[in-house]
Amino acid sequence: MNTQNLQKRKHTWFVRLAVPPHLRGAVGRRELIKTTKTHDLAVANRVKHAILADIQRELNTAQRNRELPPESADYVLAAARDAREAVNKGIACEGDAERDLAGAVKVDANMSHRRHRHE
Repeated sequence: MNTQNLQKRKHTWFVRLAVPPHLRGAVGRRELIKTTKTHDLAVANRVKHAILADIQRELNTAQRNRELPPESADYVLAAARDAREAVNKGIACEGDAERDLAGAVKVDANMSHRRHRHE
């Protein structure tokens, strides 16, 4: 049976996907791991595709957020939404999400300060 992107921990199968190097800073991890909530390999293989799609959406969001200019208010809003989503999905704990958001706010403040200093 196919175990690509699957890893068994104790009696449960998990989906694993490596985070591309250019997104690791935004995501805060080298890989993302989600439970299939099953001990049956056949079931895990059926549900892993939906889980991989969810993970890919998270990576796409991280990519979009990297493309927003840091001086944009949308940058901070997107960072806040991503932090909340990461906590809700179990990707990050509250403390990590708060640190990530504080970093985004700091970047935004620094860029705003530089922009106003040169006007």
